[in-house]
Amino acid sequence: MELPRKKILTKDDLAHFHSSPAYAEYVAFVEQLNRSVQGLTIQADLVQSHVVTSILSILDTLTQWSADIPPVENKLSRFGNPAFRDFYDKVAEVNRFPSLQVPCTSTCPHLFRFDHLCRTPKT
Repeated sequence: MELPRKKILTKDDLAHFHSSPAYAEYVAFVEQLNRSVQGLTIQADLVQSHVVTSILSILDTLTQWSADIPPVENKLSRFGNPAFRDFYDKVAEVNRFPSLQVPCTSTCPHLFRFDHLCRTPKT
């Protein structure tokens, strides 16, 4: 299995994606989601599929981690907030959500490159 990577880099790439089966499948999925909730209220009791429950669990975990690792005050940083390093370290430490098929650090390798974050080893 090929790991996900950025493939839409130019306007031509975007045009190619818009004419691809993957794009058609994605749009159909979003439209199906839209149709499935038409006429329902926000408070409606809904049965959540295993997929939805898994996604919500991942989002809940990431939300908790972002609360546990708040941004730090550092106006001198050229490369974003240094707290992101701790956040990504946490993701790398866990390295896999049970419901994902590949490790998180493999899915977003650019987030975990030491040179990208100008890391220095923790002391």
